[in-house]
Amino acid sequence: MPCAENISAQLAQPGPRTRSSTVTETENTPEPLPLIGSLDDYTAVMDEVAALVKLDPAPSSPEGRRLLALATIVEEYEARAFPAMFPRGAADVGD
Repeated sequence: MPCAENISAQLAQPGPRTRSSTVTETENTPEPLPLIGSLDDYTAVMDEVAALVKLDPAPSSPEGRRLLALATIVEEYEARAFPAMFPRGAADVGD
């Protein structure tokens, strides 16, 4: 869990904010997960999602885990930014 000082320092920095992801492998430090606060942030994350989808990573691979995390972040942003187009739980309809 990030401490308040780290969050305050990050908010004071210009540019896109990021959320630290959990490091599960000591040898590999994953890139921080982005926070989507604008349409530009959304576009950048969607570009990364598209690149990862093209790789078709295994779900248990680092790329697969990042793709899942980014998809979750995108889904949350879309539900907030475009509630009429992406209502929460819409993906569950019809299952």
